[in-house]
Amino acid sequence: MPTVICAYFNPFGSAARERAFFEFRGALDRSGIKSVCVEQASWRALSVVRAGDIHLSGGDVMWQKECLLQIGIDAVLDRGETRI
Repeated sequence: MPTVICAYFNPFGSAARERAFFEFRGALDRSGIKSVCVEQASWRALSVVRAGDIHLSGGDVMWQKECLLQIGIDAVLDRGETRI
């Protein structure tokens, strides 16, 4: 089964964005789909990562989503997984 890579960035601590993420992740879990989240941390919001996820702090927001996804892809490939 492939691994889903997702990026999470919630710089303003939006409760709606956090709920939407947990609904999305919950649906993946219920479907038995493995996922890895790459989160760029914000001092305004709590972290949503769990074991096996990647938590980063700071950094530029230009191309932020694409950079987070690439970090996740590289990490999963480094673990030997080939289906992303």
